Amino acid sequence: FQAIICEVLEKAQRNHWKAATRKLKQLKKKNPQASIPKEVYVAILAACAANRLNGARASEPARKVMEQMAEENYTIPTELGNYCIQNCLGDGPNGTHQDCGGIDCALAMMAAVQFSDNGHKLIPGPV
Repeated sequence: FQAIICEVLEKAQRNHWKAATRKLKQLKKKNPQASIPKEVYVAILAACAANRLNGARASEPARKVMEQMAEENYTIPTELGNYCIQNCLGDGPNGTHQDCGGIDCALAMMAAVQFSDNGHKLIPGPV
């Protein structure tokens, strides 16, 4: 368990978001009852968010991580949550970036943030 957590954190530190999310999935599959530390989720989310969600290609994995954080009752960091939601949107059809991300993904991220511990403070209303 700890060895895979170390691998996940190592991949996330290198901004290898795809490898980090795959390792997280492997970790959850092998240890379904284990509680994964918040730092692991935050590291993966930061790796996904790097470079504007990699042109929104990392938006779906970021959404899944945010949903998992909300399920675990972890607080999604304010700046990171807002950054992911903002960069999920593009000017393509349905707000996508080259068929990645979009309004549906952004709304799912917002819902995850709202269900996290202090989500009501993270996403400001319309200005």
